[in-house]
Amino acid sequence: MHSSSNEFNLPPCIVDRGVIFNKRDIFRILQALDYVEYSEFIEGKQTFSREGFIVEIFEDETEASLFFNRRIHININSLEYLKINYNFETLEEKKSYQIELCMGTQKNIILKPLNEPLDNKEELMQEAVERRKALNSWEDFVMVDTEED
Repeated sequence: MHSSSNEFNLPPCIVDRGVIFNKRDIFRILQALDYVEYSEFIEGKQTFSREGFIVEIFEDETEASLFFNRRIHININSLEYLKINYNFETLEEKKSYQIELCMGTQKNIILKPLNEPLDNKEELMQEAVERRKALNSWEDFVMVDTEED
């Protein structure tokens, strides 16, 4: 089997569980969620749990992530990383996933999706088609560094 040095520079492929550090990847994972149960854990102990809607995912150096009045605003700069857990023994798909938002060594927030992801299949298909149309060519998709060092 032939192994190249490029093989070690490939970005990871996450399938149903894993740890994500890249902010764009975190954004894309969170963007797929809407109605969730959220639980706060401080030093490993659960302090509260509620249900709410993710209304905003953003990136800002100064603004806080807010979980208030069943509305969730997540600043991805508040996160060290995101961890996806999947319970393969649970038959009910929507209760199988658990997203852990790691906000330092003392505080984590667990998100559990409460709605079926494919309930809005038509909308998701239209979104995928629009994204593909927006990409005119491979060059639009791939960021090419043309500068010489």
